[in-house]
Amino acid sequence: MLQICTMRLPKFSSKNSLKFSFMRHSGNTRRLHVFWEHAAVARCRSIFESTMRSRMVAWTAGLGMVGGAVWAVAETKHQLSWGMWSAPPLDEPPAHISFCILRDQIPALPKSKRGPEGRFVLDKRQFPDAEVESPGFSTIWKWRSTCPANPVMSLEEIQRELPVLIPSQEALAHPPADKMQVTWLGHASVLTQWDKWNVLFDPIFSERCSPTQLLGPRRLQAPPLLAHQLPHIDVICISHDHFDHLDLHTAQELAARRPSPIWLVPLGLKSWLQESRVHNVIELDWSDQIEIVDSSGVRREALKLSCLPCQHWCARNLFDRNKTLWASWMCSTPRFSFYFGGDTGYCPMFEKVGRALGSPDVAAIPIGSYGALPEVWFHRPNHMNPEEAVQCHLDLRARRSVAIHWGTWQLTAEHPLEPRQRLQDVCRDRGLGAEAFECLKHGETRCYDHR
Repeated sequence: MLQICTMRLPKFSSKNSLKFSFMRHSGNTRRLHVFWEHAAVARCRSIFESTMRSRMVAWTAGLGMVGGAVWAVAETKHQLSWGMWSAPPLDEPPAHISFCILRDQIPALPKSKRGPEGRFVLDKRQFPDAEVESPGFSTIWKWRSTCPANPVMSLEEIQRELPVLIPSQEALAHPPADKMQVTWLGHASVLTQWDKWNVLFDPIFSERCSPTQLLGPRRLQAPPLLAHQLPHIDVICISHDHFDHLDLHTAQELAARRPSPIWLVPLGLKSWLQESRVHNVIELDWSDQIEIVDSSGVRREALKLSCLPCQHWCARNLFDRNKTLWASWMCSTPRFSFYFGGDTGYCPMFEKVGRALGSPDVAAIPIGSYGALPEVWFHRPNHMNPEEAVQCHLDLRARRSVAIHWGTWQLTAEHPLEPRQRLQDVCRDRGLGAEAFECLKHGETRCYDHR
């Protein structure tokens, strides 16, 4: 059945966001097209959605308005009840949450640096093993045209070697009061809970890490949970804008939660998120800190988050290379501290961070996407192999470390299980205990005592 709804609306400021909602009573919504007509503007946005169960689900679509006629066309199997257009207010953090941004608080660490074109660059004096410029189109083409094919795992092997655990909703809703609780949600997505704070890092719950869900790297396993199954989230930290770390659909789902989380991002990402209808975004440069305080009477200690330098690059298309910054994060209360590496090559910053901020109780360190031997030349400056990850763990003087950035998508041509095996081998060779640096199962939750 094809339904067409036509409305004539008054003009709105381009800064306003209009939101259209409708309810699906049963069946699948195949396709929704939303667009507007204007003398100088013509735009169409397609949202492809499907559901697995016959239950009532609210679907939303939003767009910025410049005036003119709005058309909404939905092709469905069953009757839809249509809502009205409304202009919701911008998201605001809860009234009891306040924060203070502290600039240039870590003198031992460098600030970010821009090149002549305003793009971020790595200073060779601070990052001696980094490329002067991030990979351009010709370099990426050379890598893609010469790298070997990705190994193929059978479904049985995936289920056996990369099992998915469904996190306990009770454990997520009521984490231990005297411990730090860490849940690995796949790739670089980590939920960390301690001292009544819930902090989420690089969340992505989509099937593909790609500009479209029709093409691109596909998950080896389904995510252990989805955005609506998460507990209340206070803060979301983003390391950089690559598609395996920043996903549009996931960001919009999380932004719709109430109360709204605070988003902490490196320089340059705030405008992209706001254009995607994500608000409460705070940009930080390397060595900046933010202190978040809760005055609601919950009695939780202030949360301090530090934006830290690392060795990587950014791009979401062929034209925006390094227009945004990349970062690692340190989050701490007086009792616990957590380091999130995000995505980085090995560099001297880890030792400097350990000296400047102290050794973290738990560190999330990337161990994968270093590539098969013919492509190591391309990935070495920007991704760590397990041997370098262990050295990062030692440089930080981390009490415990959890491996991230492996076993979820096949982004490079090393076998998906190789990073885990190499990590276990190097930990054994260097005399580290089995629990010093470990690989969790997808969805696995671990609790760590105060040192």
